[in-house]
Amino acid sequence: MKVYNFLRELTNRISVGEWQELKLNDPVILKGKEPSLPVSEFNRQQLLRMKSLFVRGAGGLYRLMEVDEEAAYSLERNIKAYLEECMADKPDAHKYIIIVCLYLTFVEKEPMHPMEAVHWVKMAGEDGKEAYYCPYKNDSITCNYCVCKRA
Repeated sequence: MKVYNFLRELTNRISVGEWQELKLNDPVILKGKEPSLPVSEFNRQQLLRMKSLFVRGAGGLYRLMEVDEEAAYSLERNIKAYLEECMADKPDAHKYIIIVCLYLTFVEKEPMHPMEAVHWVKMAGEDGKEAYYCPYKNDSITCNYCVCKRA
């Protein structure tokens, strides 16, 4: 599947009303009030970045790049199972977390977690190319999909 089509699929999982709420849930606008959607600020920013990319047409390389559909749906199933076990009390947040993880992994090729959560770093690897390194990288199912290398 082309990245552009994958972006369209992810973007369409969120309703027009939810997109409006995501824009309005800006901490500056909320001034200390609770957001109306169960979305962390990191995930809100990533979702808005994804929407902006899609609206701009995701041109250039994104139109040529492919997403491994089997890997994407496998990651989605694994994250869903993880969230059902570890965040069973917050099922309304699951959709947004899954979308952000898929977007960061298969479109942006970035770590699924905010840097502050797991302290990953971006630095030049042995080959001279920049890469992400995570001190918590392990052999768990979801870590296997993450772009980070073991620090």
